[in-house]
Amino acid sequence: MKVSEVLRRALEDEVKRRKLEELEKKLDEVSEALDRIDIERVVKNIREDREGR
Repeated sequence: MKVSEVLRRALEDEVKRRKLEELEKKLDEVSEALDRIDIERVVKNIREDREGR
């Protein structure tokens, strides 16, 4: 096995790991934002909007 192949594979794995880590962080941020949404309020607003049409 060539050193260049091993190095390339290691770099690719590290890039994948960092991208996954970044995606997990963004998912946590989005999840926190979604947890703050009051679903009942959204449904109420949609119904009021439909009735107003």
